[in-house]
Amino acid sequence: MIKRFRDFSIQNKLMIIILSVVFIVAGMLMIITLMDKITTTKQNLVDNTLLNARITGQYCSAGLYFQRIDAAGEALEKLSVTSNILNARVYDETGEIFAGYDRVPIENEILKKYNLRRESHIFDENGLIVIHPLTYPDNYLGSLVIRASTEELDREIKSHIQFSFFLGILLIIISYLLAWMLQRKISGPVTELAKVAKKVTEQGDYSHRVKKHGDDETGQLYDEFNYMMEQLQKRGIERDAAEAALRASEKRYRELIENQGEGIAVIDSEGVFRFTNPAAHKIFGIDGKSLSTWSIDRFLSKEQQWFFQRRVNSLAPGNKLTYELSITNFDDKNIDLLITATPDYDEYGTYQGSFLILRDITARKKMEIELRKAKDKAEQSDRFKSEFLAQMSHEIRSPINVILSFTNLLKDEVKEKLDGEFVDCFDSIDSGGRRIIRTIDMILNMSEIHTGIIEISPARLDLNNNILPGLIREYRGMASSKGLKLFFSNPRNLDFCILADEQSITQIFSNLVDNAIKYTKEGQVEIISSLDKEQRPVVDVVDTGIGISEEYIPYLFDVFSQEETGYTRKFEGNGLGLALVKKYCELNNAEISVDSKKGVGTRFRVVFDKSAIIAM
Repeated sequence: MIKRFRDFSIQNKLMIIILSVVFIVAGMLMIITLMDKITTTKQNLVDNTLLNARITGQYCSAGLYFQRIDAAGEALEKLSVTSNILNARVYDETGEIFAGYDRVPIENEILKKYNLRRESHIFDENGLIVIHPLTYPDNYLGSLVIRASTEELDREIKSHIQFSFFLGILLIIISYLLAWMLQRKISGPVTELAKVAKKVTEQGDYSHRVKKHGDDETGQLYDEFNYMMEQLQKRGIERDAAEAALRASEKRYRELIENQGEGIAVIDSEGVFRFTNPAAHKIFGIDGKSLSTWSIDRFLSKEQQWFFQRRVNSLAPGNKLTYELSITNFDDKNIDLLITATPDYDEYGTYQGSFLILRDITARKKMEIELRKAKDKAEQSDRFKSEFLAQMSHEIRSPINVILSFTNLLKDEVKEKLDGEFVDCFDSIDSGGRRIIRTIDMILNMSEIHTGIIEISPARLDLNNNILPGLIREYRGMASSKGLKLFFSNPRNLDFCILADEQSITQIFSNLVDNAIKYTKEGQVEIISSLDKEQRPVVDVVDTGIGISEEYIPYLFDVFSQEETGYTRKFEGNGLGLALVKKYCELNNAEISVDSKKGVGTRFRVVFDKSAIIAM
């Protein structure tokens, strides 16, 4: 195929190249655009249906909670304003239908066959099925299942495909016309010149001429061809015409070299300059003078000389070497150069010298320095942003503390006058407020780490007799309220201290113990102190909780990362706790790892560096 392509005319080659590039690029772009539109269209349908499910589910939750079928039915009837919703069912916690809405008939088992306790969506032959669990306040009451029609989605996808198809046809036609017109501009003059040359060869008539259409390279080629024909016609074919063409070619070559913006130099095997153009003179700081008595070693350090000679002499014939170096020219200016060296060998393989192209890249180097400064400035702006976040978090926390204080005062004043259900509202306000404060504290801590303003004060810490037993006492009440056992184990009766920051170390194990209790429904939470095989201090926090899925573990320590998200998650949290634990471990030169199995439990392990141990 490649051999056949070589035999094609320039016209056909240009057509094939232009059309191939256009087809490949345009085809990939159209496919990507089409897939993006289809994905976006499907996601819009899912998002809209999920939104309807969540809004309607709020009303249905109350109906389920108070066993008001009419209230749930009225909420479902409101879905009639959305034309693409075909059916809706509310199932109670046992999976039995509680209320329903049908725009078109459908068998109940079609909507009931999926997992009703997890929010999800499924595309199947029945359309889009959206499942939204209903809770009130945190207890599972049942589920809302909505079936939406995908006819409009199918029409939009079909429309996108048709549009892409017709656009592709139009693009092929336009590309062909443009390629045909463009190739004529390039191949036409060459073809015309080939025809005239063929006539000269076949007829032996040197009076033929080609008509010049411009002053570009083709026009210059026409001039040379016509000039050659004139010389052949006037003086004969062989020596006179060859000499005239050689002189003209040499003149143009010298003019090209002399007027070249890049420095050009030729050196012999000893590194002495044999030829330099004006641009090279300017680079070396000797405008109007000659370099013929100087060697390139004058401008190179010993290391640069060694590198140049070793690398150039090792090049195979026809290869090039390009590298950067800094020199000081005759004007005592520091110049950054990009040198491309092409070595020259005689027929016996002996190195004769090199052809050098010299490019002054001093301005480019300065630009790179400016870009690095701009990057540093952008990073500084990012630090300012984190500082601003820390300040704003502080300003938010203060009024929330005031609100909580006055809420507790109001509770003390009116708790004897209100029903227990209303008194519980004060506890909800207090719990929610403290949750906000915890979140703000974590944001403040993370901001301090990101801005680099956190202060670490290493001190002698007794983990086994002070820090860890203190956490047991602090969280024992929280564990007891959930019926959990919380205890500390030191099987080897280790007695040592470590050098670390007390506040951050306390935060590490406080977060780990808090999480362990939060995500454990029954069983126990144990803190174990030991030494590993390398005699490094190790603290394990082990629970019999819900565990962590294997897929989520790589993202466990990411900021704002949570395994369960959305309105249906069972546990509160903001995804900052473990991210802070990871940062605090790094600040104390410690390592943290996790081993967990879903439904069995989790083990967090913190390993301190051996050098942190301090004798008692």
